[in-house]
Amino acid sequence: MIELNKNITIVPIHKTSQELPMHWFNLIELDQLYQRINNDVELTDVFGCLTAVQPTEEITIQKTRVAKKRNLSLKNIKDESVRITLWGEIATNFENSGIQSLLPPVFVALTSLKVNQYQGNPILGST
Repeated sequence: MIELNKNITIVPIHKTSQELPMHWFNLIELDQLYQRINNDVELTDVFGCLTAVQPTEEITIQKTRVAKKRNLSLKNIKDESVRITLWGEIATNFENSGIQSLLPPVFVALTSLKVNQYQGNPILGST
């Protein structure tokens, strides 16, 4: 997690003994999610204000296995919202207590999500 606030200091690194890994995120707007429904080739990165965090719950999937899940709601500046479901270890390791101690609005970036459709709307899920 990266917390950006008025007390942050950015210091350039001129020399390093290790090669820094090069990775980037392709954060997209929520209205672009429809184009990514059922696209399993490219995972999706989104950002916005966290508006709800549900407790972790256990559900039975196809009457064969039990999985843990946690639902989140994310809203952008255009007042569009999307539901995100975290599964398994990602759901149980999500730092709910730390987030509840922050003053709203809480801005988050979530990465490596799959986009599916439920009742005509895109929903996101962890992989």
